[in-house]
Amino acid sequence: MKSKKINNNDCLDNLNSLHNEIKRLSSKLEEQQTLLNQYKSLLFKFELLCEKTDRAYCICDSNGSILLINQNAANFFGFTPSELLNQNLIDINNRTELFTASGKR
Repeated sequence: MKSKKINNNDCLDNLNSLHNEIKRLSSKLEEQQTLLNQYKSLLFKFELLCEKTDRAYCICDSNGSILLINQNAANFFGFTPSELLNQNLIDINNRTELFTASGKR
């Protein structure tokens, strides 16, 4: 096999292309970091709002797994919020027998 020789211009072109790609990716990473920081800030404010309210709040994913629950909701079920995180709301409801089939207490 013959090895292909690369001339200086090809090397410079490749280096410039790599440099431009690194700049583009760095810029994209900075944008993503800014969005992540904004999300974290909003999530913190939302969690604080949920904790300061006198109502019970619980946020679940599409499978019923608890992602966020405030103290009032945890008290309602007789657990602490940390005990309920990632638990399935339907399973907890069935175990605690707090609701009838109609969904009312």
